[in-house]
Amino acid sequence: TSQTASKEAEGETAVITGTIEEIKDFMFTIVDDKGDAYSMSFDTAPEGLSEVKDGDQVTVTYTGELSVVDAFTGTVVSVQKGKASLDNQNNGRPETLFS
Repeated sequence: TSQTASKEAEGETAVITGTIEEIKDFMFTIVDDKGDAYSMSFDTAPEGLSEVKDGDQVTVTYTGELSVVDAFTGTVVSVQKGKASLDNQNNGRPETLFS
């Protein structure tokens, strides 16, 4: 079993904060504070995506692995406008949360 599959099975979620760009019917890109861009695809629009627009600061909750170079294979759980309060502790980098 791959790490991604086991993380999803365990229900582990992670959070990334940044600027949302290129919102499409099947994906969007989030650019973190360091300028790294992460493309995140989905089958069904995640909760909150309809509330944001290109250029908004958002917090994205997701499962799986997020990489600048590899395709995203996890699930986008939600998109929330604004920064999460925990963002101050990890400088906009992905952080793993346990549910």
